Amino acid sequence: MMPRPDEATLLSFYPADYHAYEASDDCLTRLLSRIRAYLRESSNIKLLPEKKKIRLFDVGSGDCRHLNALSDSKNFTCSGIEINPALVRRGCEMGFQIYGGTLESMDIADHRDKYDLITMYHVLEHVQDPVIVMHKAYSMLREGGYVVGQLPSVDSVEHKWFGSSWAGYHFPRHTFVYSRSGLCELFGRSGFEVIKIRSAPHCQTAISLQNVIQKTGFKMRLLSGRSFLYPFLLFLSLMFEGLTTIFDRGGTVDFVIRK
Repeated sequence: MMPRPDEATLLSFYPADYHAYEASDDCLTRLLSRIRAYLRESSNIKLLPEKKKIRLFDVGSGDCRHLNALSDSKNFTCSGIEINPALVRRGCEMGFQIYGGTLESMDIADHRDKYDLITMYHVLEHVQDPVIVMHKAYSMLREGGYVVGQLPSVDSVEHKWFGSSWAGYHFPRHTFVYSRSGLCELFGRSGFEVIKIRSAPHCQTAISLQNVIQKTGFKMRLLSGRSFLYPFLLFLSLMFEGLTTIFDRGGTVDFVIRK
């Protein structure tokens, strides 16, 4: 997206019912979210087996569902940053130290070499300047610390099949769209060692299908970006997501990088 939006403009792209601000209430989505949270927690602990207490910083905390999933664990001390002021207040009320704004604008003087783990789940595609984000993340990590995250990738069957209806574009909220080689270049330029970039199952295919249906002219009322058909489309896409993940051709990738 050119020109790049400033922070105030960036915030205006997100309506009050944006899906990262409120968890979905359908049973299938809740079940998949719980499984995802368990797998993320387990994999993060395995990255740092020597740490009894992992200091974690979450970029783009949203409604703090990621941090809340870890709150009952004795393995994490959690904080983060979020652009939406209302969600910053909500996160602080939940007991987390949530800073307001973006990582690009954050003063990190008191955060250098502080964290064992920085999480960026569906963040890098939303930012103003990913180079600044990654350089700051590098400075905030202790030596041997990790950044883990997830985001859409154009190197996928999903992108090839759905074209302009691919949910990974998500205009205007996605300011960057990445290939795997582009991610490797970004991480390398920031000083990181790339440990893993690999396909991960995600609900994105269901949204791509929803976009296709909308393009036919079929009218659907959206709540948090999802129609009444979403649970059915999610169920329909599970096989596709599973196969593309197994063959590492999915539209969403996990990444793990180390300082």
